[in-house]
Amino acid sequence: MIAYIRKCGHCHRKRRRPFASLNSQRHEHTKFSSRDTQVKALLQPTISQTPKSTTFIVVGAGAGGIIVANRLTEVSNWSVLLLEAGGEEPSYAEVPSYCVFMQQTSSKVDWGYWSESSPNFCGGNGCSMQRGKVLGGSTTTNSMFYVRGHHRDYDEWARMGNEGWGYEDILKYFVKSEDNGDPNLAKTKYHGSGGYQSVEVFPHQDINTVALVKGLEEIGLTVRDINGEHQKGVMLSQMTAKNGERRSANFAFLKPIRDKRSNLKVMTNALVTKVLIDAYTKTANGVQYHKNGKLMTAKARKEVIVSGGAINSPQLLQLSGVGPKEVLEPLGIPVIQDLKVGYNFHDHICSSGVNYTLTKTSQWAGLDAQYDHLTQYAVNRTGPLSATGVAQVVAFKTTEYENITDYNDIQFTFENTHLGGVHPNAYYDQITVIPIVLRPKSRGYIKIKSKDPFEHPLINPNYFSDEYDIKILLKGLQYGIEFLKSKTFQELGYRLNTNPMSGCSEHEFGSEPYWRCVIKKYSRTNYHLAGSCKMGPASDQDAVVDSSLRVYNVTNLRVIDASIMPFVISGNTNAPTMMIAEKGADMIKRDWNIKLT
Repeated sequence: MIAYIRKCGHCHRKRRRPFASLNSQRHEHTKFSSRDTQVKALLQPTISQTPKSTTFIVVGAGAGGIIVANRLTEVSNWSVLLLEAGGEEPSYAEVPSYCVFMQQTSSKVDWGYWSESSPNFCGGNGCSMQRGKVLGGSTTTNSMFYVRGHHRDYDEWARMGNEGWGYEDILKYFVKSEDNGDPNLAKTKYHGSGGYQSVEVFPHQDINTVALVKGLEEIGLTVRDINGEHQKGVMLSQMTAKNGERRSANFAFLKPIRDKRSNLKVMTNALVTKVLIDAYTKTANGVQYHKNGKLMTAKARKEVIVSGGAINSPQLLQLSGVGPKEVLEPLGIPVIQDLKVGYNFHDHICSSGVNYTLTKTSQWAGLDAQYDHLTQYAVNRTGPLSATGVAQVVAFKTTEYENITDYNDIQFTFENTHLGGVHPNAYYDQITVIPIVLRPKSRGYIKIKSKDPFEHPLINPNYFSDEYDIKILLKGLQYGIEFLKSKTFQELGYRLNTNPMSGCSEHEFGSEPYWRCVIKKYSRTNYHLAGSCKMGPASDQDAVVDSSLRVYNVTNLRVIDASIMPFVISGNTNAPTMMIAEKGADMIKRDWNIKLT
């Protein structure tokens, strides 16, 4: 711990941001002497080792895969092999205020994905699609919000033909995972205690964090538990954290059992390149993966569960011959099952543009203060670094574009901003209001470019292909300005920064043409990628999996992650993905005649 303090303090004294090494050049999945050798090894069926079979193989150790592996190994005579392309979770991931560093596409724990470019979004340069490549997946790199979504979302999933996915059906799975640190919430029917996942507010709130909640309440947003009966309102959000530390899926669900269950094998730095499927029977029976430069196989006696997320899962299925024939046939991949894998891809698109300058309450700190904060955190897990500044606040509103009064269509988060570059969330002198489209209508797709699994797929989010999404953001930016009418904000000296955003100065600040320009240039993902392996009934031509998450017409193959969402829920995707995994594990047990407790 002393070495930890000295190292971080040294970084501050040298005017380097802490843990700057997180943004070093992205490492490759595995090391090879040349790219040609790597690709040759992938395309030739040379197997260097064949391990013994296991009951289940789970691909991907994010929230979905880790929870499934945990729950399946509760059955003592089942064995599970959990394969993760990334490495172990780094110790610095625990520091809440440092999540900003891990969310860079150059981070060693990130896949480094970028979308296709378009003049209509993300400044025309493509969008960063940050995804965690590490044990814990994106739960190790995200902003830790525990937000479940609106109950109508799940009722609509059920109405679309997904039996068993209505709100009353899935609520118990949210409760099952949770260990809520607020005793008043834990005793309600909406929350639980004693689960693997710690959920609580951070131990530190600065003056602006408190003011945001109070100010938004003054303009009409009710302070409430947004994961309870109603969502519309504002909350000092609960987080996937405990005592000032991040609690990723790895820390919460895997660490407690990893060395205690002999029927669980976890393999890191193992990139799965193909699901092995018998072309005649269409039965999944194992996987191929690369580790230490070798192509290897693993066999599954019962099922292969794909939990790679909204980008990796469709990529792997397509590489394995499960996907649209118009994508696979030109690449010479035999089509085992023609399904709309990779389509229906969408996301909570958001935009910056409304910035509050802090004239009295700046949280920028000098080097001595930053070093003191490091010491405070290292010793007590308290202080500014044990939280994420104003990024702790979340709010929901309903615009005039939604006919159902209580069904929110816009979410607000708040970003700690400093013009001098990337810094811990604790340090900022400006607040950026981030409006988010909760139920986007635009749809994109994921397509592999070749047989090479090391080549990133083509990612086209197709943002703003539907005008509705732009209208929601226009309204959200307008709300961001109206928030400044709050008495609390005025008393604290919050001032609207009216300097035009770069590239939009030809338009009058605040006009619709100005905001449309801002939306196109400063839109970005909110990292809530979903829908690319859509769940739906057999009558839905776009469905990839059924309501039990089984891939259509392929036996013993399931997808359990956010990619199965028919449409993305009205909130953050971390908690819903945990719910999907809990429910998915129970469905596997049921299908293999295990009595549920």
